[in-house]
Amino acid sequence: MLMKRKQALVVTQEDEGFNWNKYIPNEGSALVAEIRWSREQHKAHERLNEVCTTFREAKHAERCDDERKCYLDPQGNSAVDPKMVDFDALVASILLQQNIIQR
Repeated sequence: MLMKRKQALVVTQEDEGFNWNKYIPNEGSALVAEIRWSREQHKAHERLNEVCTTFREAKHAERCDDERKCYLDPQGNSAVDPKMVDFDALVASILLQQNIIQR
């Protein structure tokens, strides 16, 4: 049985703008970009996970406020639908908070 050999090249942020085309030997190779998140992106992802969990629990428990047209967490606060959260805006707000704290 003949098996094709596959090869992958990994590109890091330091390689941005570098032309890798001459280093890709054939069509059986792949170019993979390694994406590293910043500390703020990790924090935003954690917060978004918390929002998802809170919303899911509120929806499952059917804690609904018909007047405000939203689900509620156990403390009676609005549970935000994670689909409505802008990840980039969340990252920006974390950066803003850090800048305020550093002043």
